[in-house]
Amino acid sequence: MFFALTDEQRALQDSVREYLADRFPTSAVREQVYDAPDGDGIPESLWQAYGEHGWLAVMVPEDADGLGLGVLDAAVLSRCLGAGVAP
Repeated sequence: MFFALTDEQRALQDSVREYLADRFPTSAVREQVYDAPDGDGIPESLWQAYGEHGWLAVMVPEDADGLGLGVLDAAVLSRCLGAGVAP
């Protein structure tokens, strides 16, 4: 069986990876998560980006203002967040 991501899934993967690479290199994650004594470990700008890009609504149906994507799309997003060391 041959398995490959669709063009849309590759586009999602690329955009998430690029966003994280530009804004959350490992040094920034360490600074904002581990070394910030009064921080909660989750940069507000990252949550804002989740909402702006629609990542919070990946599996929410389109008729409820979500992206209406499936489990595999959510897995692509989750894998990118993990690989990108997103806090």
